[in-house]
Amino acid sequence: WELKIDGATCPSGKMAQDLYVQPHMNPHRINGFGFHCKGVGKGDHKVTVHVGPTPGYESAGRHDAYTGNGWGKGAAWHLEAQEIPADYQLYHFKSGAGGDGRSSGVVNGRTLKFKKLYKDSRLRLFYSDNLRTNSHTTASCRWTIRVDGQACKSGNIAGDVYVHPHDNPHRPRSFAGYCDDVSVGEHTVDVFIGTTPGYSYCGGWTGWHPSGGGAHYLLEAEEIPNPSSYPMLHYKMAHTSDGRDAGALAHYQLSFEKKNKETTLRLFFTENLRTYSHQHVCACTWELLVDSKHCSNVEIFGQVYVHRHHSGNEKDTNPHRVRSFAGFCENVPAGTHQAVANVRQRGFSQCDCHTGWYNNPGGNGAHGVLEVHEFFKPCPGFEKGDCKGHCYWSEEAGICSKAVPCPGHDKIAVGSTCLCGDKEAKEGQFCYEDSTVADSAKPEKSFSYSVPISWTVFLVTPLALWIG
Repeated sequence: WELKIDGATCPSGKMAQDLYVQPHMNPHRINGFGFHCKGVGKGDHKVTVHVGPTPGYESAGRHDAYTGNGWGKGAAWHLEAQEIPADYQLYHFKSGAGGDGRSSGVVNGRTLKFKKLYKDSRLRLFYSDNLRTNSHTTASCRWTIRVDGQACKSGNIAGDVYVHPHDNPHRPRSFAGYCDDVSVGEHTVDVFIGTTPGYSYCGGWTGWHPSGGGAHYLLEAEEIPNPSSYPMLHYKMAHTSDGRDAGALAHYQLSFEKKNKETTLRLFFTENLRTYSHQHVCACTWELLVDSKHCSNVEIFGQVYVHRHHSGNEKDTNPHRVRSFAGFCENVPAGTHQAVANVRQRGFSQCDCHTGWYNNPGGNGAHGVLEVHEFFKPCPGFEKGDCKGHCYWSEEAGICSKAVPCPGHDKIAVGSTCLCGDKEAKEGQFCYEDSTVADSAKPEKSFSYSVPISWTVFLVTPLALWIG
């Protein structure tokens, strides 16, 4: 599956992922992934998803693809693109392609160095790649996002991929989490692969087919302000091993306050999700609800389907594996709400659903996260009299524009037009604490930072794309 912009491959590299199967497998399962794209010109664009055989697998009968799901309103797919200024100093990423067959150690290329600017901020870490475990016996690999060589103390941000004997699931996967108490200064984020605690073998492979550009990975680190400074992002990060087949998941019930009536909510969920087949076919569905109801515009859910072949082959029938999915939720009023991750059997009886995985080592197993992020709707199209709130009227341009406050910290020139108080600051100008705009740097005693109200949690510079 390749994401294209205006029908063409991204100028900075192919945005593609591959899904490989062995004979008689039929893995209708949620898989979310993200990319970075540079070199897209200013103006109107269209992002589309294209599917075709992985290079090297073009022969007849070797590629029967299916995208989406027929159940539910909206078919449970999600596609987004967001622009972030190239000089935005709170967002850092590493993207590329290439495979690594090691089963222990830091994965080649998946290392990111950056400088953290603020003491009270949190780090949101995200990783998307093609991950595989393979063995002649049951086995499981764990990929861990580390900071300075250590798992995060506030919650182990990791993803496990478990297999039955002779499974070989080269497939796209992603996961995310938050890391607290990271000091100001230079840091290194990397991805470490190893055997899941409790298992004796991994048989890992990271990345996929190099032909045609290969499957691309994305590693992100973003600095998120303290909740008192930025109250539009809410999350609950937890470890769970929950065997219920239906009902609300106890560890993923998040109360939050929506600040604005005109905003849209993005719901995001990452966890280890498994369906086990007691019969020929079986499926479990994990759905994200607000106030115990589906969103009015779409049902946000991820499904894990398993297929037991008539020969009794148990390959790929017990897929404890990390997964992510997301969606936008419209028409939620301002006020206090609760987001919940709910599980249920879908269309089949006697499915064995499981959420989470082993809580090792020492009670710090791989953590999942439920996240709610408030986004303002687009401003273009409003007339001058209706251009207010999160929008402002640009007299110079004669249009209604998004009211993005200037970062304005450390005398940094702004990277694009933003609001300095009630004044426009153009690219290259400086915005100061007293809401003055200057064409060149001037001395100042101190400066505190402010955060753009369009703060991005999951996306990349300058254009981010994510599909689930």
